[in-house]
Amino acid sequence: MDLFGNDDSVKEAPEPEIEAPIVDMGLDQSDFESAIDTHPKFNQNIIGHVKIESMLLDLVESDRIPHALIFSGQKGIGKASMAYRLSKFLMAREIGDPNQDALFGGDTLPQDKPENLNTANDHPAVQRILSGGHPDFRSLERHYDADKNKYKASLDVEQLRSVAPFLRMSASEGGWRIVLIDDADTMNRNAQNALLKILEEPPKNTLLILVTHRLGALIATIKSRAHLVNFNALGDDNLKNLIMAQGHHFNAQELENLCYLSDGSLGNAINFVENGGLDVLAKILSVMQTYPDFDWGDIHALGDDMARSGQEYAYQHFQNITQWLFRQLLSIKARGDQTMRGPLALDVFHDIYNKASLIDLIKLIETLKEQFDRTEHGNLGKAQSVLETFEIIRQTHS
Repeated sequence: MDLFGNDDSVKEAPEPEIEAPIVDMGLDQSDFESAIDTHPKFNQNIIGHVKIESMLLDLVESDRIPHALIFSGQKGIGKASMAYRLSKFLMAREIGDPNQDALFGGDTLPQDKPENLNTANDHPAVQRILSGGHPDFRSLERHYDADKNKYKASLDVEQLRSVAPFLRMSASEGGWRIVLIDDADTMNRNAQNALLKILEEPPKNTLLILVTHRLGALIATIKSRAHLVNFNALGDDNLKNLIMAQGHHFNAQELENLCYLSDGSLGNAINFVENGGLDVLAKILSVMQTYPDFDWGDIHALGDDMARSGQEYAYQHFQNITQWLFRQLLSIKARGDQTMRGPLALDVFHDIYNKASLIDLIKLIETLKEQFDRTEHGNLGKAQSVLETFEIIRQTHS
């Protein structure tokens, strides 16, 4: 699920939140802070997925690691980081020889089971993965389009067609051959079909890890040939610790709002903060607290602000936040539980909850979407769109 409740992933039943301290990698706090907003392959600290790490370690230690894994869950919760963490652990792991006796001809000495998937940063295999130069490891990601300043919508089919011949080659270093596919849900049907042959007849000591935010986008034949690992959203305590570790400083209410808005995703929270989402939220809530007798002078000022050049992110946040607030209110109303968190804990939303019917809220959401669509297609200016937004809200139960 994205930042504002668009259901583009399969949501699993949440596990009870467990105590999950930062994995001790011998890093100090500055290392931890700098690792979080970098590429997942550099992230050595994974919070909130202790059970999954333990399960993966058990599979490795018992020599039952499957030939294909699907890491499924919403964006920004550590799936790709865990995929790299497992890959580094396997590549750094010494390949034992079952026929090799101990030093003086006795039985092979038992090795202590590791407590986690930690690997040393300076291990040669880890260094080669980080530099992109490991001959037995390949990662596939959507290409970045520098001209459009965004990632392409899907993985390149030719990238996927290279997976089968790569995995069928002998490992250069005598161990595993691993392919990690991020955003696997963006593969089209041809790209997914390119993987099926390797999944049907996987070579020994090969591993394919698919990281997906929308499990339903993968075809059934791929899902049936892989081991599914469901990642739950981060709990509030873990998410708050990670947000604060970025160097941002928020008060308790701001943190609560971020946790609620981001739906347990650190990636969502960071994007929201860095693109000015909290500022836009504060302005919307300031106006909302005068409902239904809005201060139209403040609304005009907000509209002018959203319409200024360079405020594209701000206006997008304005659209997303206003629609999200009332979608959440509708969901709460439909459930009848009156549990209001984050920004919805304000008295104004309790007032709307009590006065507006389900039909009122549905019509409100539909009308907001229609007027935002008019803005997007050029028939309504952004400043006017802001004015109409609050007029639509004002009329909710009048």
